[in-house]
Amino acid sequence: MIKKIGYGIIITFLFFFFFLTDTKANYLENPSLASIQQLIQKLVESVQIKDYELAKQSIEQLSTQLSAIPYKGMTTIEGMEAITSTAIQVKRNLAALSPDDDQIAYSTTQLQLAIDALNHKEQPLWHRYYLTLRTDLNEIEKAINSNQKEKYEMSVQKYQKHYQMIKPAIQVSKPAYVVEKIDSLHTALASQKIDQNKAIILTQLKEALHELFYGEEKDVIGKIVEEKTLWNTTLGMGFVIFIVLSYVIWKKFKGAKINIST
Repeated sequence: MIKKIGYGIIITFLFFFFFLTDTKANYLENPSLASIQQLIQKLVESVQIKDYELAKQSIEQLSTQLSAIPYKGMTTIEGMEAITSTAIQVKRNLAALSPDDDQIAYSTTQLQLAIDALNHKEQPLWHRYYLTLRTDLNEIEKAINSNQKEKYEMSVQKYQKHYQMIKPAIQVSKPAYVVEKIDSLHTALASQKIDQNKAIILTQLKEALHELFYGEEKDVIGKIVEEKTLWNTTLGMGFVIFIVLSYVIWKKFKGAKINIST
């Protein structure tokens, strides 16, 4: 009898432990987008093997479902337009008389990142590009310091290509003014002719990118506190339930023991 009660307590504890862990890991995901996630994965796989006929079918199905999503509360108007325009670009690239493999792969990746950003608010895939962009900016800085104009232009183009890759996803995740701030710095950097001014703009761009990916210090602290509070609250509720169940089991065992003794 005691062994059974012990097993019951252990099973109850393990249930709540794994339940709470799973809740913490997945509470931010939106299950309503599961079918769209499957379709974008199918599209990506088709593009990877260059099966463009299958890719055309996938993008058509994807476009139909994307048009039916209730975007309100999930992203901004700009984010919705970014997803729509990127999907249209994928269609155009696939429909070209002479399909360009690189353009198709590029636009498909843009769409994949944008849809992922719609479903994963806290850990979107586009966050993985921070080091890539910082490396690009460091190369631009070296070109400015060494007065290598050709290398500077090539480095800027490389950076722009990487940034444009994730821009639709950023538009899904961030308010319009954040994207506009980055774009204005890009314009200023591209139009600037004086190296000293380029260096100043580049410093501002590095700071803006850091805020884009990680937020301001107060935002980061607030996010940590919020997640910790949610986790502690959930854990506390689970612990209370565990104690109550343990008490009920103990009472039953005590009652059974009294009945046996009488």
